[in-house]
Amino acid sequence: VTTHDLRRTFISHLILGLGLDPVRVAKIAGHSNVSVTLNTYAEEFDKALHRDDLFARIDEAGFGAL
Repeated sequence: VTTHDLRRTFISHLILGLGLDPVRVAKIAGHSNVSVTLNTYAEEFDKALHRDDLFARIDEAGFGAL
């Protein structure tokens, strides 16, 4: 495990786990431009968008209700 691996894991958690927007993640990561963040972590942001849609569909279908 390298420091780069830890950094990537942390930033991925900001995106997927906390659902932070690209501008906020770019500031936390210290990127000079939000495009650097978007180019580097585009797949993670895409996963986050699909995750939210999936959870919304599950909720609408009533699968989360007990």
